[in-house]
Amino acid sequence: GTASMYYNPALLAIMEKRTAELSYSDMSLDREFIYAGFTTPLKGNAALGFLYIKSGVGNIDARNFSGEVYGAIEHSYHVGQISFANKVGPVQFGISFKILYELMDNPEFNYEGPGFGLDVGLLYQYDKDLAFGLQIKDVNAKLESNSNKIYTQGQTTENAFPVIYKLGTQWRVLPEYGSVYYDFETSSASAIKHHFGVESVPFFDYIQV
Repeated sequence: GTASMYYNPALLAIMEKRTAELSYSDMSLDREFIYAGFTTPLKGNAALGFLYIKSGVGNIDARNFSGEVYGAIEHSYHVGQISFANKVGPVQFGISFKILYELMDNPEFNYEGPGFGLDVGLLYQYDKDLAFGLQIKDVNAKLESNSNKIYTQGQTTENAFPVIYKLGTQWRVLPEYGSVYYDFETSSASAIKHHFGVESVPFFDYIQV
């Protein structure tokens, strides 16, 4: 689906038709999550995609120095993304430009933190059953926080995101039954993670009476 460009923009190149997705999740503790995505193929093997994500929480008590509640705070993160991908032979490559925005709505002030980031991705289809992928996420991504509206002598601070590197593979062990996935993740913050997954076709699809 359209969310594939969030995980690796190179995956856009396999989109064969226009696709649109919209979801809204109203969660506990006054949290919400909104997702909207649209992809469209272009001439040749290219494709273009657009994505919007909002994650936030509301109804947080705003208190003064005496501890008295004087209103409610809403805090949210927003991501707007445009992605492009193309395919040349067995290799797919993609790039995403992201606009980042943090907002805290307070009865007495609005705190804003704009930013920008970049994702790049590659996908190599070795054969019909084996593929390798590479993603570099949040290149130069940062939020610029300005506290002038909060304090008399505020300041501007840049909060940089760690750059994330992922290398993964997909292996269709038995094409009629499913695939195995693995990816290795590290970052400029020195965090190392391993991810495993299995995708299987329901067994009952092969039961015959």
